[in-house]
Amino acid sequence: MAACRLAEAGLKVLVLERGRRWEREDFPRGPDDDWCFDVDAPRERHGWLDLRFFSRMAVAQGAGVGGGSLVYANVSVPAERFAFDSGWPEAIDFDELVPYQDRVGQMLEVAEVPAGQVSERYRLVQEAAVRSGDGDRFRPLPLAVRFDPDWNYRLSEPHHRRHSRQTINVHGKEQGTCIHCGYCDIGCPVGARNTLDLNYLARAEQLGCDIRPLSLVRSLVPEGDGYRVTFQHLEGAHPGIEPGELVPGRSVDAAAVRRCVLEQVLPREEAL
Repeated sequence: MAACRLAEAGLKVLVLERGRRWEREDFPRGPDDDWCFDVDAPRERHGWLDLRFFSRMAVAQGAGVGGGSLVYANVSVPAERFAFDSGWPEAIDFDELVPYQDRVGQMLEVAEVPAGQVSERYRLVQEAAVRSGDGDRFRPLPLAVRFDPDWNYRLSEPHHRRHSRQTINVHGKEQGTCIHCGYCDIGCPVGARNTLDLNYLARAEQLGCDIRPLSLVRSLVPEGDGYRVTFQHLEGAHPGIEPGELVPGRSVDAAAVRRCVLEQVLPREEAL
């Protein structure tokens, strides 16, 4: 989002992304595919799911152009007023954020699953909620997913890709409509999920933003009027560019050093 808004403001923007740019045909599917991003060996294993385990929680985050939107379940529920009762700075309250939540919803084309496309599981959970006296709390959730109102479970092979309507979105990216295949968290094969690489980042690139996949930032240090960004060039990021070559920037100090680390000095607005 920051890349998009800064590019819209006319600033020169560079995004260094540690993960790959994932296309539909690249999604991991088999047990031997590259599923996980290994922070200890990123050159050898740079899949799209970064799992972190702590004493009281586990965190799943994305690694790729599009970030966490690549691995979440598309749920886009606006925060409710009670969530701001405590723990927030005065300037951040429910009323202040409402228009921005609406703006995000429009960008992500948020919609509920059409009534004729809810699953049997949905109906079972709804029935359980009603029987337990919590029927008033049950509701469909807004999802950042494209739906075709004509799709239904009575179609021949309803989950086949031929039932997905493919179009070019307003940001120039091809997307399809949902076929309810259940692959949301592991890569939609028809492009129905409105992940950030298909909207915010696509918009930023249209405006000149430079996105460099497989560029793992190692440090960010203030220097002069800008920052010195040290990053590791992972395998396959930019074919033909070897560590030590100059990369675009106002002033560059690059050298081939241990682990193929490149150092680049960027003005503050570019570092953002």
